[in-house]
Amino acid sequence: MIRNERGGALPVALAAAVFLTLLGMVLLGTLRHSLAQSAGSEAKVRAEALAQMGIDEAFALIRAAVRQANGDAATGYAYRQKVMRTQTELGLLHVFLDGYEAAADRGSYRLDIVSDTDNYDAFQAHVDAWPRYPYSRLIVIRSTGKAGEWQTRTVTLERTFVVSTVNPVFRYPLSGKENLVLNGAVTVVGDILARNGSILTSNKARFIGLPGSDYAKETDFPAVQGFYRERDPKAKQFSAAIPFEDRWMPLDADISAAGMVQAYLAELDAAMPGAGTGTVFDELHAWALPAVVSVPLRLENQWVEVAGPSAVSGDLAVKDGVLTLTPAAELTVGSGSVYVDFPSPLWAAADLSGTMTLDPGEALVVRGDAVIGDGFKFRGILAVSGNLTIVGSVNIDGTIMAGGDVELKQTKEINREAGWTDKPLILLAGGKIHFSDARPDGEPAELRAFLYSEKDMQLYGVQTKLNIRGGVHGKTVTLNAVREGDAAGKTDTWFEGTVLPGEAAFTFTPTEIQKTLGMDRSNLQIRHDDRLYADPPAGIPVTEDVTVFMKIQ
Repeated sequence: MIRNERGGALPVALAAAVFLTLLGMVLLGTLRHSLAQSAGSEAKVRAEALAQMGIDEAFALIRAAVRQANGDAATGYAYRQKVMRTQTELGLLHVFLDGYEAAADRGSYRLDIVSDTDNYDAFQAHVDAWPRYPYSRLIVIRSTGKAGEWQTRTVTLERTFVVSTVNPVFRYPLSGKENLVLNGAVTVVGDILARNGSILTSNKARFIGLPGSDYAKETDFPAVQGFYRERDPKAKQFSAAIPFEDRWMPLDADISAAGMVQAYLAELDAAMPGAGTGTVFDELHAWALPAVVSVPLRLENQWVEVAGPSAVSGDLAVKDGVLTLTPAAELTVGSGSVYVDFPSPLWAAADLSGTMTLDPGEALVVRGDAVIGDGFKFRGILAVSGNLTIVGSVNIDGTIMAGGDVELKQTKEINREAGWTDKPLILLAGGKIHFSDARPDGEPAELRAFLYSEKDMQLYGVQTKLNIRGGVHGKTVTLNAVREGDAAGKTDTWFEGTVLPGEAAFTFTPTEIQKTLGMDRSNLQIRHDDRLYADPPAGIPVTEDVTVFMKIQ
């Protein structure tokens, strides 16, 4: 019996050994898997850091090339020289960067140029006639980082580098010289800047009804998809999209709309006929511009009307008179500009409907006020010394600058007609830009435009809807908006404020439902337009030096 008991211990020992061996193998496998996971995670982090290193090196080299092209005060390069030198330097850098590989600690990275586009051909074609023609070059670079010994990982980053003379303000869909005040569920897609002030947010959108009213509706906080920079940080809250702070985003530069207009007025003065030397037609009614005018025209004390097709060669100058384009007008001016001098407090110097086309670099210059009618189509630069009123929808391939205020009345669309232009309108005002008679009809106003005012600006998306593709800039910009669901769901009638006698009824999507809606349901949406840099509109303000920045999105 004792011998049998001794022999029975052997299988138990063998089983225990097998069990421990299997357990050890399982533990070893688990350990190896954990080590592999750890190594893979470390390799991924390292690869991402190497990809970012490649982006940083590319950015540094592009900035160095631009700085070299700009020169300094001692070199004294002119604007045109700086652009030409930049194009040359970037051409050489393109060859170096495309396919560049570099070894780094425990890995490597590779740079590839995905695309490289510019408007240099257009610059060369127009810079003689237009010395401040904008220049822009967009370089898309892909950086691929690789790291890891046990587990190899690769990470790819792609960034767009914008090299341009376009004023940096146009890279921001929303900016303020002082403050940005975002009341309610405003939507902004792109970076925002409060250069000398703060970005303030709230979940209450203010709105007005009858004159003297002041109401507020609780909604959600604003949504900003991008980065932000402010000089004086304040507590803020966002909702559907939360921006990140970037203290190194470039600051914009002030634009003087009145100063730009003044430069064009100097051209106007030079083009005007001397006293008593202009052509005068002894007629009490409007003088119709002929279908063909083969020489420059200088008219005095005359009401000039364009009521159909008309082609003018050279300048058209009207002194102490007005210019009217009817809806049937089709005015084409070759190798010249149009000048109207009539600074009256009672009459508009220019009343514009129909179509007007100018050569690149040429302008319609008005000393006085101007009115643009519904359906007006224009190619060129419009400079107005006084106030400008835009009635209805327009299509403008170029830039408008006004020394005074700009009123947008019943404006439903800007630059939305296919085939006329695929760029935003640049609208610059030394005074205020404001909307009037924007009656709610359920459909948003669609504006492809960049609105720049040297004064404070207020925009509303509460009872009306406004979508801007381009940008907004003012001294202090205040935006107010709610989100809106289906029309049948607008059952909420509660809002803050003392209702004035005779006030219209206001209805809203209930606040709790608004908070569940996406940022695309905001009644006020502002989005950046890449065409501002990819193909800058005629007359867009530029800087003296070439600048460069990197787009994350």
